[in-house]
Amino acid sequence: MAVTVAVSSSQVMEMKNIYCCKEHVEYGLEEVINESEVPPKLEEVKEQLPTVTCEYCGQLAEYIVSN
Repeated sequence: MAVTVAVSSSQVMEMKNIYCCKEHVEYGLEEVINESEVPPKLEEVKEQLPTVTCEYCGQLAEYIVSN
């Protein structure tokens, strides 16, 4: 059984990833909630991304916050 869902152009949401350190993870969570109005997804940065920095302070990022 196939389900078809109609989505208007105003409902299309752009995926956003915010890299942040432990100190600024709350800022990232709030930004995703305020912009997308959906619960954010929080993941730890994996070992393959050791040079990714926090978007708020430039320290090494520990988390990825996304919608």
